[in-house]
This record gives sequence, structure tokens and C-alpha cells, in this order.
Amino acid sequence: MIWGVLILLALLVIAFLYVFHLRKGRLSPHGKERLRRRWIDAQTLSDTNSRVLEGDKILDALLMELGFSGTLGEKLRAADPNAAWRAHTLRNRIAHEAGFIASERESDAAMRAFGSVIRSFTR
Repeated sequence: MIWGVLILLALLVIAFLYVFHLRKGRLSPHGKERLRRRWIDAQTLSDTNSRVLEGDKILDALLMELGFSGTLGEKLRAADPNAAWRAHTLRNRIAHEAGFIASERESDAAMRAFGSVIRSFTR
């Protein structure tokens, strides 16, 4: 009797892990639409620093929904998009260096990098 319960319990755990694994790495249609709207709004920000910071937040939310854990830096290392990593380092300069203001060129490059990763997952 106890072996039957243990086997049933083990099968349930395996089934749960299998379903969880299938869902990991996919966005719901609602999640995709929410991220698309946030991305469109972020691109209209006039302040270069705000644009980069918001793009970084959206990328973090995307990777979190895809099942990556840790800081955004850790998530990016796991996902391995190099351009987004460079854009994230610009975000870090904005967040941690007093008085730093990103140039239009830097901000545009960061937003292109963030956008490339975001679009690849929200199509």
C-alpha cells in the first residue's frame, strides 16, 4: 500500500515538473502584449537616461517571465545576448554614476539592442 502511494506521488511530481518545463521559456499572449505596449511607451520617452532605464526594466521583466532568475546581469549571462549586455552596462552607468547623461547615440544603440531581444521573444 505505501509503495503504491509513493509511486503515485513520484509520478505526480514528475508530471508537475514536466508541465513546468514545457511552460518555461514561453510567454502568454497577454504577457507578450503587455511587454509590447511597455516597449512602445518606452521608445517615446524624450529623456535619454529614462529611455535606457525603462528599456532595461522591460528586458528584465521579459527574462523573468521566460523563467530566468537572478539579477538582470545573471539573466543576460544565462540568455547570452551580447548587445543587450552592453546596453545593460550603459544602464548601470546611468544608475550608479552621479551626473552621467547618456548621449542620444548611446541611448539609441541601447534601445535597439533591448528592442532586438524583446522583439525576438514577443513575436
